Amino acid sequence: MILHSIPYSRFELTARGIIIHRNKVLLFRVKKSPWYYFPGGHIEFMESTDQTLAREIKEELGVGIRSSRYIGTIENFFFEHRYWHHVLENAFFVTLASTSGRALEQHEECEWVPLDRFKSMDVRPRALRDQIVKWTHTKRSFWAIERTKRR
Repeated sequence: MILHSIPYSRFELTARGIIIHRNKVLLFRVKKSPWYYFPGGHIEFMESTDQTLAREIKEELGVGIRSSRYIGTIENFFFEHRYWHHVLENAFFVTLASTSGRALEQHEECEWVPLDRFKSMDVRPRALRDQIVKWTHTKRSFWAIERTKRR
């Protein structure tokens, strides 16, 4: 399927923070949603991934980043809200300046999840969750693709 010929399609770039502290990973979700996601968000035009990550973490948690390191990318295709999305999700291992942050957006909540529980949770994109599980053991960078009909 050639997405550029579909009138309702979007190409997106994101920066995602993989935050692990004391064998727990920080995940977000929209309140009452059954699935979780990693903090971060869309890269704006002329904004670097580092800038995006720092901005998004500050907006979502109210804390700064002490360090970040690129660990991999997921190419993600899905249909949501009448649009096909083609997203390059860039993942960074992030150390926060403080672990006392909390979800600042009214519609979101965050949770520190034990790594053994994280492996079987509904975290999206799933390919990113699966790669992070592998990464926690190998520390090797990754590239993966996920294609879903609906999100």
